[in-house]
Amino acid sequence: MHRSSKPVRKCNGCGLNLRDECGVYENPHAQWQRRNGCPGYMNDKMLQEYQERTAKHKVNTRKTKRKEAAKNRRDEPHHDGDRHVMISTVQ
Repeated sequence: MHRSSKPVRKCNGCGLNLRDECGVYENPHAQWQRRNGCPGYMNDKMLQEYQERTAKHKVNTRKTKRKEAAKNRRDEPHHDGDRHVMISTVQ
């Protein structure tokens, strides 16, 4: 049997589909081998439990720390008295 943590094509549209892996199952392919399909597909209860579980374990990564430090530095005056000028592009 195909053993991979990557979701299969049938997982498209499911909230537990994280593109590289399934949020709940280690082997999503095996879940679709059942007669009724994957029990987690479009299951709002499982999605809510997954979101609660991941919200508890959010870690402040290095990237977010760097972003916060850069954001704080923008407000500091420069040594010549001018403030940091942020140039933004049109979105």
